[in-house]
Amino acid sequence: MSGSRLIKTKGQDDSTLVMIDLRGSAILSLSFPVMTTYEYLRDLLGAHNLIRNHQTLATMIAAASEVFELGDVAVVELLKSQNSAQTLGDKQRIEEKLKAAMTAIRKLPLGDTILQLNELHSQLSSYASALVPPTQQILDPIDGMLRDVIQKYESFIMNPRLSLVHDLVLSMRTLNRAHSEMLKTFVDIRVLYFPKLEFESNTELSICLSSTKPFRVFISKLISIDKLYSELCGLTRTSESEYPLTVIRVEYGSLWLRLFGESKVTTLLCSLIESGVSYLHRNFTNEGRIEAIPKKVTAVEEILKLTEKLQSAGIDTKAIHENIQKSAVVISQELNTLLAGEPNITINGETHSVGHDLDEKYLKESFGLYLTSGDDGEEQT
Repeated sequence: MSGSRLIKTKGQDDSTLVMIDLRGSAILSLSFPVMTTYEYLRDLLGAHNLIRNHQTLATMIAAASEVFELGDVAVVELLKSQNSAQTLGDKQRIEEKLKAAMTAIRKLPLGDTILQLNELHSQLSSYASALVPPTQQILDPIDGMLRDVIQKYESFIMNPRLSLVHDLVLSMRTLNRAHSEMLKTFVDIRVLYFPKLEFESNTELSICLSSTKPFRVFISKLISIDKLYSELCGLTRTSESEYPLTVIRVEYGSLWLRLFGESKVTTLLCSLIESGVSYLHRNFTNEGRIEAIPKKVTAVEEILKLTEKLQSAGIDTKAIHENIQKSAVVISQELNTLLAGEPNITINGETHSVGHDLDEKYLKESFGLYLTSGDDGEEQT
């Protein structure tokens, strides 16, 4: 647009491009969230599993759940009221339920219960603090609710009265409802963004690259996936027109790709990406520096085992030996482009990582690989 300029700003949870006119007024603002839907769901699932798999909390909620349906203010008023013909029956029913919950909760070993609940709180707090919005904004209140359950439990144990067990039950009910809502959010989004799809003779490939990347790098990685698929179609004599690489979903911030392609080719592609990332990460953790996947045919064969994988897929490699040598160089180059600067990569649900402590160093060391990954290299034997 004539007479305007673009300014990039970085917020806590996103990058924003703002178009400014000559008078300094913002006329267009575009925000690009760092987190993909895949990462959002992964983080929600991690929190859900922490809560769901905690046996002590589950036992307490099960014991209290029989009282969850009781009213809040009405129960408090009844517990305080004098017995009368009108209120006696309701009061006795409520007291019986609260006494049953009290008995069940007091059967839990006191020391172990407090220790385990505090351990869960510590785990949930640490987990939430490592996340970015919006997941963190969902987990922070739940973390506070768990802290409240612990405090109410301690108060009840110190002074086991009906009113205090009722306070504990309400606190557990609040936590349980928040956990249920979080799980419902997870399920609803998963159904929306992960519909079950089937294409005849096709297999899904899901890739999540967790680093935030410039738009140009994002595009280069998409192109590399396409080139890798095309190269493998040639080696397996698969028709790209009959079995095109189909994009089901692409999200940008970090990068999440959900693709479908011909089953044999997609399986090969997945295996080569796994071998490539394994080499880059292993070499970095052992040597403390990043080395690109070599373009020498012999080195590519040693690292990626291209010929061996083609043979396992039922391909007559002797008839296409020269093609394999040429393709090996292309595959090496495109894998370098795809995997450059990626300390954490998830392929079909399996995460490959250099380790959280090494993420920042890996990203810094990757800068040189970004600069060289797009260079054309000569085939070497």
